[in-house]
Amino acid sequence: MAIGASYKDPNTGYLQVFQYKDTDWVQIGDTIVGQCAKKCTGMHISLSKNGKVLVDGGKKEARIFQFKNNNWYQISEGFDFDGDSWLYKDGIGVSISGDGKVVAMGDSVKQFVKTTNIEALVL
Repeated sequence: MAIGASYKDPNTGYLQVFQYKDTDWVQIGDTIVGQCAKKCTGMHISLSKNGKVLVDGGKKEARIFQFKNNNWYQISEGFDFDGDSWLYKDGIGVSISGDGKVVAMGDSVKQFVKTTNIEALVL
């Protein structure tokens, strides 16, 4: 299970992943912290079926992480969306396939800065 707190610490946000072990929910890996103010890490989260790949959609940016060696590592460059931050109040919508190999992301305002009209990314 992944939990986000997108408006924590001047809107940098963070997210944490938990696994049920025995009778308790235990955090796996370190907390993933937002990189800069007003990007709202943890606003939209999608986790692969095995819990090893995670996509995070905040305001104006989406990032992909993989769990290995007991920690979370960013495996993608941040996918930046163009435009003024106030337009992205709802954040970047994200979804990941069960096997963690296909990620879809989108926004209701603008197109990606780096790639035009991208709809899905195959890992």
